[in-house]
Amino acid sequence: MKGYKNLVITFIVLFVLFVFTKLTAPKPTEWVETLRDDEKKPYDTYILHKSLPSLFKEVKIQNTTVPFYNFMDENLDKNDSNQVYMAIAPSLPFTEIEVKKLLTFVKNGNYAFLSAESFGNFLPDSLRASVHMYFFDVLDSSRVNFADSTIRTPKGYDFFAGTIDKYFDSLPKKYITEKLGVIEQNQRTNFIKINIGKGSMYLHAAPICFSNAFQLYKNNYHYTEQVLSFLPKKIHTLYWDQYYSQGRDREAQTPFRYFLSHFWLRIGFYMAWILLILYVLFSGKRRQRLIPIINPPRNTTEDFINTISSLYYNQKSGPEIFEKKVYRWLAYIRDHLQLNTEDVTTDDFWKKLSEKSNVDMPSLQIIREQIIALQTQYNDEIFKSLYKNIESFYQKAKK
Repeated sequence: MKGYKNLVITFIVLFVLFVFTKLTAPKPTEWVETLRDDEKKPYDTYILHKSLPSLFKEVKIQNTTVPFYNFMDENLDKNDSNQVYMAIAPSLPFTEIEVKKLLTFVKNGNYAFLSAESFGNFLPDSLRASVHMYFFDVLDSSRVNFADSTIRTPKGYDFFAGTIDKYFDSLPKKYITEKLGVIEQNQRTNFIKINIGKGSMYLHAAPICFSNAFQLYKNNYHYTEQVLSFLPKKIHTLYWDQYYSQGRDREAQTPFRYFLSHFWLRIGFYMAWILLILYVLFSGKRRQRLIPIINPPRNTTEDFINTISSLYYNQKSGPEIFEKKVYRWLAYIRDHLQLNTEDVTTDDFWKKLSEKSNVDMPSLQIIREQIIALQTQYNDEIFKSLYKNIESFYQKAKK
């Protein structure tokens, strides 16, 4: 049990040190292209989302967190026009039905601005446009520019090497298509405008150009502003999509996932599991029953003698005690010194007793005289002296 307590204390100390280290250590930067508008990581779109009201003044900004199919049925006035549906995500895998609804939405005089590295299968098939990857030299920086010479910059807008590498390999022939932006190194098209019916669809193959890191890198925010300026001035509502960058995570959000998404709740959850495991390993197993302390049997002979002595003394039975004392003394002589005590009255007996017991004759003579005196008339003082002399005899005889 003591070892278990020490282990728990050690674990708690280590856990406190771990939490302290986590709190004081700088958080590592996550270079993952998620393009979420609610995160401030390098490859998210927090800055752009917050800048939309200033970029599109007098335009209503509305977030949508459902797939485009549901968005069309639940949020849009099908007879309205001059609306923009804007979706920026690593991938926009529209279904076949969603593509048909998207084309209908644009044909009715609306606009769609889509930026992704992959558009799934159905949208490219419907437009006869495909996205491919361009392989840079590892030392190359990624640079984008505009096709229109009036807004092009001499060197383009550069970013980290290898981050902008997608382009449109083939442009739609079914619709009138306008080339708006290119990759500077090879002049491959990565930004196009497709006129469909009364509206237009804008496809951009480098969604990272709308990320926080790109916006803050040198003067790249000018590029983003210029890209969005291609949208018509007459639009009155902009629908900002959150489904394809984070909406599916929101739909799948469960109480348990929410619980684990918070640092302290997650730490508490893991700590509870670790303590439970420690309990199962050390305290959950069957414990040995405490073994009671059994004292050895007590020698009660002395207590018995004291009790009997007190009894005789209280009853004034001195002569009886004297007789028993002498009887036990003679029994000791017979058993230990092998002397016959029948001739105890003879001088020869006392001489032999002195030789075998190593007790001098004067001491034995005193005992002899005291026994004779007590047999004639009992006296407490003489008996006490006899008692001491016999005890002294025992001690000398054992040597």
